[in-house]
Amino acid sequence: MNGMARILIVDDDATLGAAISLVFQAGRFAEVVHTTNAEDAYALLGLDEDCDGCEPRFDVILLDLMMPEIDGIEACARIRTTRCYRDVPILMFSGMNEIESLNQAFLAGANDFLSKPVKNFELLARVRSAMQLKRELDRRRSREAELLRAARKDTPTITDLIDDDTGIPGK
Repeated sequence: MNGMARILIVDDDATLGAAISLVFQAGRFAEVVHTTNAEDAYALLGLDEDCDGCEPRFDVILLDLMMPEIDGIEACARIRTTRCYRDVPILMFSGMNEIESLNQAFLAGANDFLSKPVKNFELLARVRSAMQLKRELDRRRSREAELLRAARKDTPTITDLIDDDTGIPGK
């Protein structure tokens, strides 16, 4: 389940980012990348590139709420504006437990919110849960597209309804 998962951690606290990276590596996640600011995260995600129809580079994004220059809420909102990352799970975390910050995080597009200090077991469980929900969403969309293609194929066109001999509708 985790074998191919790629995780991006964005936290200005390098020590905490390294510790969280170790938790994910112990949890057998394939690739864990840590950066300390939103601008570097945008570059790693490829947000400035033309990614129309591209595959996301990361499967889960963890954002610290409080960062210098661009905070986690602004970063989350910016990431959500791209088609490529509109459904990628974003989990935000913070040492602040005020309701307004939590509300803003969800309004910006966060899927979940964790309080610092982050508990290893809870972090892994929530990331796995978010990934499972994403897989189910992908399966549902794939099945809907498949059904839509089948419906279009079975729907007769106007030329299918015209009699070849007379040229009038009525086959």
